[in-house]
Amino acid sequence: MSTRSSIKWNPSLTDENEAYVVVIATTVMTALIILSTSMRIGMKLWCRLPLQIEDFLIVISLGINLASNAIEYESVKVGFGRHLQFLTRDQERALRRWNQIALCLANLAIWSVKLSICFFILSLIRGTYRRSRWVIYGLITITCIAHGSQTIVWATQARPLEKLWHPEVPGTVRTKKTLVNSIIAFTAISSVTDLFYAILPIYFFGNLQMSLQKKITVLALTGSGLLVFAASIIRVGFVNDFKDPDMSWALRRVYVCTIVERNLAEFIADLPAIFPLIRSMHKKVVTVITQGSRGTSKSGSYGPTNSLTIGSEHKRLHNGKRGKFAAYGPNGQFTTIHDNSDDEIPLKDGLNRPSSAAKKNERGITVQVNIDVESQEHNDSRPVWPKGSLRPKV
Repeated sequence: MSTRSSIKWNPSLTDENEAYVVVIATTVMTALIILSTSMRIGMKLWCRLPLQIEDFLIVISLGINLASNAIEYESVKVGFGRHLQFLTRDQERALRRWNQIALCLANLAIWSVKLSICFFILSLIRGTYRRSRWVIYGLITITCIAHGSQTIVWATQARPLEKLWHPEVPGTVRTKKTLVNSIIAFTAISSVTDLFYAILPIYFFGNLQMSLQKKITVLALTGSGLLVFAASIIRVGFVNDFKDPDMSWALRRVYVCTIVERNLAEFIADLPAIFPLIRSMHKKVVTVITQGSRGTSKSGSYGPTNSLTIGSEHKRLHNGKRGKFAAYGPNGQFTTIHDNSDDEIPLKDGLNRPSSAAKKNERGITVQVNIDVESQEHNDSRPVWPKGSLRPKV
């Protein structure tokens, strides 16, 4: 075993371990990004939709984040979260190496997420907002220059780079002040772009023909990027910890902020794509629970669930409730139809023409519903009963 680490011994310190904070943050964020990105890609594959460049970029970000999260676990394993003086020389070298690799991967992960967001917005405004497309191209350029420059600064900290964690290797190392100043400068540029990514959709979606509730939902999803902006600002507040010689203990706050920032950026980038799926799953669960609670009384009186094809020849009997109507089908069956169009969040409303699949659905829609006659009324307020059924005596 190697001798004790190079830091000066301080007898007043105790061998504490604060690594649990890093482990908890890494575990929670890993679960979030695996779930969100898997749902995003899986939904597209299930619907047989082609994967776009923003999807490939988010998958790249997932791979980088998972690799970086694995490095965080390795760092904790070799002593991150403890005072450096209680680690061996081998543990110190391994810890410095993992920390440097984690810094590089964090930069690449945020870079790919931002590019994915840019191309996602471009896909939404395709065919409209032509001048605004140049704004997105400008954001892509600034993002590439900023993160590319940050990668170069990281790679040139030492010559050779191995000297950062292996001081015995011949070469030169830049001062910690250079690293701290570069982090502050690039964080400032990154924060400006974060604000653009979070606020720019207000302009794009502000004039779309959708209800106020839908607009608020869409803007809340895109505006949640301000959480990433907040995480980056908090991280800058602890950036001087890089100058502390006791790096395994002092940098835990910086790395927790970095873990949250890069993983949360990917999760928020997935939200607009997976929100309709989450909304649909929630509604199905509520429907199953509701039907289960009243299924015994309803199905006993009016029969089981029926499948009905509704064509162009049907009658709508509005019951005064928005999004719900009664209809007679071609076979004479009576049913209740729930129109859920108001619950969707059309991110491309007014931007694209209806697809061929949508035109086919205008001719006929197959739905699975329960017969619910009691809630339907004619304009003369008399109840409507299915043909052939026994009407109860009043």
